[in-house]
Amino acid sequence: QRRVHGLHRIVSGQRNRKRYIDNVYTEDTSGICRILLEQGLINGYRDYGRDNNLLTVELKYYQDLPVIVHAEQISRQRSRRFWSTSQLLPYIPRAGSFSPVVVIVKHSTHGMLSAAEAYALNVGGEAICRVW
Repeated sequence: QRRVHGLHRIVSGQRNRKRYIDNVYTEDTSGICRILLEQGLINGYRDYGRDNNLLTVELKYYQDLPVIVHAEQISRQRSRRFWSTSQLLPYIPRAGSFSPVVVIVKHSTHGMLSAAEAYALNVGGEAICRVW
């Protein structure tokens, strides 16, 4: 199984009780970290940019347990999965509810988006991964 844009480092870092992990900087990893931060799944990240090729992520724990338990790759290199807005609908939290699953979508012009952002913009894209 191919690993998801450095997300495996975050999951294994939480399993190993790390506070910070270093990741390779790409536009994709930066976009994924932005979404994870907005969804409350990490405490923060520092983007050192292309020059240093480094991104540091501060992991988040709740009651001494990791917040991110699992990350599952949806689209693979040889079999890409493109989802329309109707396929994203089950992963969008409704008013007054909480969805523990975050789907990350890559769109050609908008970059990395959460399922809710993609649905609000009425765009589909390549479904990269599910995180919970």
